[in-house]
This record gives sequence, structure tokens and C-alpha cells, in this order.
Amino acid sequence: MKSWFSLDGRLYKTLDWIWRQMELNLLFIVGSLPIVTIGASTCAGFRVIFEQREQGDIPMPRRFWKAYKACCAQAIIVWLLMLAWLGLLVGAYFLLAELTSGSQPALLPVVLLVACSLLVFVHIFALMAYAPAQTGALLRQALTLGLSRVLESAGMVIVLIVVAALPLLLPQIWVLWLLFAAPLVFKVQAWLFLRAGGLDTGASTGPGDSHHPKLPTHA
Repeated sequence: MKSWFSLDGRLYKTLDWIWRQMELNLLFIVGSLPIVTIGASTCAGFRVIFEQREQGDIPMPRRFWKAYKACCAQAIIVWLLMLAWLGLLVGAYFLLAELTSGSQPALLPVVLLVACSLLVFVHIFALMAYAPAQTGALLRQALTLGLSRVLESAGMVIVLIVVAALPLLLPQIWVLWLLFAAPLVFKVQAWLFLRAGGLDTGASTGPGDSHHPKLPTHA
């Protein structure tokens, strides 16, 4: 029984793991409070996950805020561009629905554009965390990943939607959702992102390691 309560015991390790998930969740929430910084907080969350894969235990708050500051300006711009584009598509959908009396053939192109946009957008902040680049290059890489690796990209979108909808579907778990939602999304999406980019080699290497396969680029 003593082994359970030692610093190397299962109980301590379990509680430490739970605390780390709650810590990342709290950091994400605090970083997202201005709303326009949700992108920066997402980028920092992915960076923490990638560094954990590489190094194991890390000083999470320090690494989170370091990544947050590094990507903040670019992430805010990209986040606002994403919202503007999706807002434009949603507005176009309702306008076409009004003009065409809800004609499905007329609305289908807009629906497809929204779907393709989501497949691309889910990669942007993971890319920003894994391999920082100029905004144009990030968007091109995200476009390549999103539309060439549809299965993984769709998985990333589905995970985000399902986790976001959990408190509505299962109100009784809203406390758990509030404590663990962000790290759950980050971990699953990071795994899918690395698979989509051919980066999940199973090695202990991580972001910036030259032994990783390169991300696909757009000519």
C-alpha cells in the first residue's frame, strides 16, 4: 500500500495527471477571456501538447505563456479572418435561402464551402504551434492538409463539435466538461494533426526536430 502513496506511486501519478489537465484547461480559459485571443490560447495549448510529447513533464504555465506571447499577434489576425470568412458564408447562406426560397441546389455550394473551410481551419493553430511561419504559408499548408487528409481533418472537426456540444447533450457532466474539455480537444486533435502531416512517427522527438517528416507544402 505504501507504494500507492509515494511520489512514484499510482495515486500520486494519477492525481498529478488530473491536475495537469485541469491546469491546461484553466490556462486556455484565462488566455481566451478577451475572446479575440482564442486563437492565441489555442496555439499555446497545442504547443504545450507537442512539447509534452517530446519532453514529458514540463513547466506548463511558463511554456504556455511563452508560446502565447510568441504567437499572439499573428493568431489574433488569423482568428479574426477566420470569423469574418465564416460570418460571410453564413450571411451568404441566409441571403441565398431568402432569395431562392431555400432551394437546396442553390445552397449546396455554400454548405460545401463551409465544410471545406472547417477542414482547413482546424489545422491552422496546430501548424502555428508546430512549425511557425508567415500567415500566407500557414494558410497554404492548412489548405493542403485539410483537403488532402480529409479523414483526419474531419475527425478534428467532429471532436471539436462533439466536445463543445457535450454540456448541452449531457448537462449532468458540465462540471467535468468545464475542467477537462480543452485538454481533451487538444490531445485528440494534436494526434490527428500529426497523423495528417505524417509526423506521428511514434518517436520521442517533437516540434522542430529535424528527424520528423516535413509538413506538406503548397507550391
